[in-house]
Amino acid sequence: MYGVDGPVFLISRVYRCIRQNEIIAHDVSLTECLPQTTLPFVLSHITGVTYELINTVVSCGSAGLSMEQIEQMIKQRYLNAYTDRRRLYERENQLFLQSHANSVNSQEVLQLPLEPVADYEGPSDNIISACFLFDFKWKEHLYNTHLSQLSATSFSCEHTFKIAANIGLKRKSDGKWERQYDSVFFVMNENGEVITWQLTKGTAFATVETLFVNLKKRFEKQGKSVNLCFIDSFCSWKAKLRSVFSESLVVKLDVFHAVQRVVMAISKRHPFSHPCIAAFSKVFRYPEDHGESRTMSTPLPDVIKKSLDDFLSQWKDITFDEKPVLSSQALQQIVKLKVHIQKGCLSGIPPGCGTERNECMHKYLRHLVSRPRIVSH
Repeated sequence: MYGVDGPVFLISRVYRCIRQNEIIAHDVSLTECLPQTTLPFVLSHITGVTYELINTVVSCGSAGLSMEQIEQMIKQRYLNAYTDRRRLYERENQLFLQSHANSVNSQEVLQLPLEPVADYEGPSDNIISACFLFDFKWKEHLYNTHLSQLSATSFSCEHTFKIAANIGLKRKSDGKWERQYDSVFFVMNENGEVITWQLTKGTAFATVETLFVNLKKRFEKQGKSVNLCFIDSFCSWKAKLRSVFSESLVVKLDVFHAVQRVVMAISKRHPFSHPCIAAFSKVFRYPEDHGESRTMSTPLPDVIKKSLDDFLSQWKDITFDEKPVLSSQALQQIVKLKVHIQKGCLSGIPPGCGTERNECMHKYLRHLVSRPRIVSH
């Protein structure tokens, strides 16, 4: 089995009944009869891990280490432990040879290799992933209880795509990696807490409609009512969200994504891109709302429209080497954005509300699962 500082060898008794039937002590039919906290290890059909290793893996993940970093850290602990054992072994050998100098040939004494053998290198990323999965299954009832207690008066929701790229399974026929999902859908409340989430395939509302229905039922049990929602795909989801919650639900287009639609169309290689982007981010503020972060709600549609027109008059004709800082794609996105501005989709949004906190969580999760692949269950 895999431990924290090296492999652990499980030596079990063999029990024999009066009919001479034999059963090994760690047989699953016996271990399942014991309380889960009694055994210091968990066994699979191939190998096993100690609870100490599981707790170490989960603690490292909670502290922000990626799965690759956890794997390397445990491998280093294995190497350190092996080096210590090898040092002690060689010291005992020297003492033995000194006391038996006349009767034992030093060439006959077994020498340990400088590097550990493959089985002693440490658990693979699959074993480490299994530790996370086991810990979640073991504590799933606590997780679900905590999640069901979370509430909201407003929420923001969106898909993130890069995280789901490493979630899937290997085909048995050729071992090729097959993605099971293309995105993860998160819903966060006004306190920045994830109140529900779901792996999805596609971004259609139908894929997450059940999630919203269950969320509404939770709010009803809690006696809570949601009055404000922020999304990144306003027009296509507004009516559908209201049909689930209520017609009084105020649905707003997230300011962060509104800005990003234009920013993504501005070439970062253009020497004037940074001041242009900085100026565009101020469009959705009142003129007197200065500072690094917004301190007032977003302005009325007419105020935003005037700020946008002022921005265009200042930057539309700015070029470098005959290349405009506002590309044709950026101008097209601004034209589309004007429709939402006129409808009031971007007005009256309090400071700190929206999906910006979601982006911080996305970066954190991408850091954790950017390389190792997670097999879905």
